[in-house]
Amino acid sequence: MFRLCVVLALFLSACNNRSYQDSEYVSTKFAEQKQAVVVFKMRGKSSLLGSAPKVTFDLVRINKQMGIADGLATYHFSPGFFGIYNAWDKGYLCLMVEPGFYIIDNISWTEGNVNYYASKDLLPTSNPVKYGAFEVQPGTVNYLGDLEVYCHQASLGISKTNQFDDAKAALEKDHPELAPYLTHTDFIPAGYFTR
Repeated sequence: MFRLCVVLALFLSACNNRSYQDSEYVSTKFAEQKQAVVVFKMRGKSSLLGSAPKVTFDLVRINKQMGIADGLATYHFSPGFFGIYNAWDKGYLCLMVEPGFYIIDNISWTEGNVNYYASKDLLPTSNPVKYGAFEVQPGTVNYLGDLEVYCHQASLGISKTNQFDDAKAALEKDHPELAPYLTHTDFIPAGYFTR
């Protein structure tokens, strides 16, 4: 019994230390490796001053049949120290990921002197989806939406608005080679079951 407890403790601690992949868009890597690109905004709810704080989060690929993380594709986005303090920058994220089904996990942001965060799940699952999810195919450029993270009665949620034309205009400026291929992709809200 003692050995079983030790093995279980080691397994859970290993799961908690996520190994992250690079999500920076590189045109040659995108074409050669049949990756997918996701374009979206992920901000905290706008404050009285009109700024929307930038959010730190993970994208975790899930095996849809089993409903748990496959452990092969996990990406972390953080605006960085100076990015956090430039809340008025309204740019779109353009992240390159492996094809598959992803959930959003490990969300955090700061507003003034208040820190908001979701607990990082030891074994992320999609049953049900906790905050939001999406699925992408190889070689595609996917607009997820303008996502706003909010905290209501000590629970986090994500709302989505559609600003496709704004996202396409931003992509034409920053990555003109991708803009013609931008398509809508379903953002799956909290509560969805994959099986």
